[in-house]
Amino acid sequence: MMFYLREFRMRLYARAKTPGLILNWLGIRRMKKKWESCLTNGNLNFNSDLLGPGNEAQDYVIWHG
Repeated sequence: MMFYLREFRMRLYARAKTPGLILNWLGIRRMKKKWESCLTNGNLNFNSDLLGPGNEAQDYVIWHG
């Protein structure tokens, strides 16, 4: 699981280099009805179901969240 978390963070931080995007805090937790949630202060929470091998939804949620 740690390997997948590290890979997910690398993808997220690559996206965070986009001008105007603020990344203050990253949380991974179990969510029943959402893939992600974000606040205007830069706090991001992602569903723990996104972590895992071959999860194509990761990039979609990171880029469109």
